[in-house]
Amino acid sequence: MALRMVALNRASDGRWFARKGIPEDVRDEYARLYGVRREAHLKLPGDTPRHEAKVQLGEWEAEVGTRGAHVAS
Repeated sequence: MALRMVALNRASDGRWFARKGIPEDVRDEYARLYGVRREAHLKLPGDTPRHEAKVQLGEWEAEVGTRGAHVAS
């Protein structure tokens, strides 16, 4: 199953959010280490400027990806 790219979205209350799926082959170990099994979630306050939210999204996505790579090795 292919995973979708992460997108920055707005909730109906104005908050920013993003979701990133955890690959099936590392879910058990990822959950043990980080407490998240299927999806990692990013949630930011609604008053965060869009450009800052995008920066934080990039940092968060890199962190989640690094964690996944660490677990897989």
